Amino acid sequence: MVGGRGIDRAIPGVLTIVDRSGRSWNAKTSASGTFAIALPTGNYDLTGTSPEVNDGRSKCGATHLVVARNRTTAVWVVCLVR
Repeated sequence: MVGGRGIDRAIPGVLTIVDRSGRSWNAKTSASGTFAIALPTGNYDLTGTSPEVNDGRSKCGATHLVVARNRTTAVWVVCLVR
């Protein structure tokens, strides 16, 4: 997870990943903003929060994610700071 304007660096946080049926998974990012999670093949929506952005009250980067079988997928989640 990366902080946007005003932060411009990787930040820790928690990601929420939701599939089309409404099932959800949470992944905690490291201090360097990275995470890894094994998910079934499918389509997901991903949002994040970070204690460094509005004390964790703001949603970061609503991102659509497609997970393919036997593939590693990379995704950037950006937290915009106003």
